[in-house]
Amino acid sequence: MVNVTHRSAGTNGVDRLTDPEQRRRLIRFVLSIDAAAVPMYPPR
Repeated sequence: MVNVTHRSAGTNGVDRLTDPEQRRRLIRFVLSIDAAAVPMYPPR
């Protein structure tokens, strides 16, 4: 998460995680996912 080049890959160079709090929330969310997690589907 500290590597800006990696974090902005595939976004035409737009870093959407410049805010440390947003990165913290994303990390917390990713770590909360396990086999019991209910799948979330984005709206179409």
